[in-house]
Amino acid sequence: MITNKSVFSAAAIAFIWTSAAQANGDPYSTSAVIRLCGEAQSIVTSSDLDAGNAVYSTWDGFVQSDADPYSVVGDNPPLEYSPPEMPNSLLSATQHVFYGSYRFGARELPTVVSCKMKNAEYLNARNPDLGAIDQPCQAVTAQYVGDVMSSLTWIERRRLKQDPILEEDVTVGRGSQWTAGFPGKPYPVLYKESVGGPVHIKASALVVPAHPTETIEEACNPNPGLRFLSFCQPRKWGVRYCHLPSPEYIRAAITGRASVPTCGTATADPRVCQD
Repeated sequence: MITNKSVFSAAAIAFIWTSAAQANGDPYSTSAVIRLCGEAQSIVTSSDLDAGNAVYSTWDGFVQSDADPYSVVGDNPPLEYSPPEMPNSLLSATQHVFYGSYRFGARELPTVVSCKMKNAEYLNARNPDLGAIDQPCQAVTAQYVGDVMSSLTWIERRRLKQDPILEEDVTVGRGSQWTAGFPGKPYPVLYKESVGGPVHIKASALVVPAHPTETIEEACNPNPGLRFLSFCQPRKWGVRYCHLPSPEYIRAAITGRASVPTCGTATADPRVCQD
């Protein structure tokens, strides 16, 4: 069972500063877990930018959070209203971690890591010399898989019958689609297509343009009553959101120390299992 208990119980939010040059250390430590989305910010923009990471202990708090900075960066079409902006905030992601358990023992297992980050389109609009390149959430999970495979002991590697399979992201267009099922039933970022089959890794993504022309033209500009809604606010533009498996969850799943949904069984999840 997966819960949304956070590594922080005394505070609703903790802010972690991460550096692209920072040593990774133990990828399974608590200090590593609370840096994940800040480090993912660099991966999804192919940049070496340092970024903060605001870690939320509650799902509702995370849902209301925003990656920083945010501002209007386009004029096609120009906005006919003046929404709140925070253009001078430091680059930072936001994060929430769901926890499950190992098959044996009482130790908690970080499973689904949810990240809100700025995308390269927005960062380049702010700084044309940056040269950031948008990458899918899959680029983050690929990094995790490489780290996990490198960390396996020689005994674990010999016992591993099948390497994990890295799938393309499932990408949605609305926030309500990205959060569907949460917090009670998080998106199955790890699963198996059959009993005894390899572990599949499939991140869930939401990408919003830095200046969403269609939304502005069809909804926000002509309808003053909609302008206070989140999709008309720059704080929700120029972002990439990812639901990711933690490196520890990947390792536990491929070594048989954690269970994942399996198609064709009672644990099958229709979001990844097709009839």
